[in-house]
Amino acid sequence: MSNILFKNFPRCFILFDMKDLNNQKVNINYNPITRVGEIAIFYSYKGLYVIFHAKLNKLKNYQAVYTRLSGFECMTQIEISTVLDENIPSFKPILSITRIYNLRTMMLSAYKYKNRKLKIIL
Repeated sequence: MSNILFKNFPRCFILFDMKDLNNQKVNINYNPITRVGEIAIFYSYKGLYVIFHAKLNKLKNYQAVYTRLSGFECMTQIEISTVLDENIPSFKPILSITRIYNLRTMMLSAYKYKNRKLKIIL
């Protein structure tokens, strides 16, 4: 299985060695001219399904983390302070990404990977 998170965020070397990362997906909607966009990062790690959703706006930025235990259908929003302060192994991938990339560079990196992938297909 290819490591989609590492391909989108190549400066985050710790993602390369994470073998238990499953169900990886990155959705990006970003306009590099206006620098406004939205990103959603999905993955499953150590039995917890995690969604990181963020919006980059000119006036106010928005970030949220949602989780779901394996076998359950209900998603729960987790406080950002819980993700930062608690030592939960399932949050390690998103923590490593957000330590290296700020919101704008995170979206720009995923946007560049998406466009590279489209050029290869065409």
